[in-house]
Amino acid sequence: MSLARVSNDVFKLGLPGRNVCYLVNQKNYYVLINSTSGELLTDVIRSILEVIDDKQKLKYVILTDCQRDSAGGACGIHKFFGAGIVVHYPDSVGIKHGICGKDRIEGCEIYMELRRDVERIGDLEVIWTKSPTPGSVIALFRDLAFVGNDKVSFLGENINMICDNIDCWRIDGLRGGL
Repeated sequence: MSLARVSNDVFKLGLPGRNVCYLVNQKNYYVLINSTSGELLTDVIRSILEVIDDKQKLKYVILTDCQRDSAGGACGIHKFFGAGIVVHYPDSVGIKHGICGKDRIEGCEIYMELRRDVERIGDLEVIWTKSPTPGSVIALFRDLAFVGNDKVSFLGENINMICDNIDCWRIDGLRGGL
């Protein structure tokens, strides 16, 4: 398990090259982007606690899709921190019932079910992409794009780093299809 700083306000937690999630500082609270598969949930929780000094400061867990590597640990993180689960419809139905395609995960109460094409949560802009699952989203924060399992074709000129469920990549100067 590792903890690495991606930028001033973003930390990467998880197993490098295998399954990670991202902790984003929103000044007065934190948001976790994805939850890993849940396989090493205790280690993920310990890593979060290395960054935040009060477990109530983790306010939301935003899930980019309803797949095990993104959402498998969401309910455990919700139970420990009390953080609200945020997911776009129709993936919200799968998360609630613990069914993500062929995968079974622990079902969890949804705090905020997104339904619009673009939503704001603090300094994060959440965009509905519908791929790889019908409720998939990407989350933009400053010059970073958190894409989960999504394949990105264009993000705009201000994005300089893409972070998926495995790692982050600088794309300075690289524009167009990825």
